[in-house]
Amino acid sequence: MSNHTPPITKRQRIRDLILAKAKTKDIVDQVGTTREYVYKEKGKLKQKGLLATHQSLSISDGQNEITVVKGQPDLVESVDRYRSVTLNRSNDYDIPPLNKKDLMLMYDDFEDAQKGPVYAIAKHGIHPEISQKEFDRFVRMKARDPFDLQQKLTAGISNASPNIQSLINKSSSTLLTNDEILSIVEHKMLNYAYLYLRQFLGNRAIPLPGGLYGVPCRVCHKRMPGLIYDINSAIGGYAKIQLGTEHLCDDCLPKHITPSG
Repeated sequence: MSNHTPPITKRQRIRDLILAKAKTKDIVDQVGTTREYVYKEKGKLKQKGLLATHQSLSISDGQNEITVVKGQPDLVESVDRYRSVTLNRSNDYDIPPLNKKDLMLMYDDFEDAQKGPVYAIAKHGIHPEISQKEFDRFVRMKARDPFDLQQKLTAGISNASPNIQSLINKSSSTLLTNDEILSIVEHKMLNYAYLYLRQFLGNRAIPLPGGLYGVPCRVCHKRMPGLIYDINSAIGGYAKIQLGTEHLCDDCLPKHITPSG
């Protein structure tokens, strides 16, 4: 019975060469991969503590960049500055990766308007790039909170139909669908229309929209409350003729009543 050893994967070959302190260029040539992938695996090894982090000095002539690793003068790498290489910068500081507790503490701080990414760095030692990135994410999430939006839409609704009331009850614990939210919006728009209509009818000081008219008082010429009509409609034109201009409003009527007797 023969033993079959599984073939070594490309990833394992890259990691073995990295741990053997091979140059990035040699790893790329031997394995047939890219610099980006090698850098990615180096970052993962550093995060696991399997690859020591060293200080380095970079010298550039504008076209190429030479990196010399401190303590290892033989480890010199040349990088073309104009190639698109994304490096993992989270290892610039001796800070462990963000865990669940750190993430919860950081977002608790973000909920306080007085505490931002700077506070998270100073208080909890969160990596600056992570703190800023998560704060940007937090701001975007808070600016588009669908649950908060529907709570504001349903607040203050009165005289709701059974269907709308069921959506209001549902919205307290469940996200509504787009069609359900539109039903809420349409209900509110109708309520606003009814409210403004009552205000137009009762308050003659409110200017009417174009095309709508009321009956003017023949003395003060202010619109009398209780009636408005569309002059462009057939019934509106008829109303204007029939109502005429000889009416007195409640304010002017007592002043123009002739005493009997």
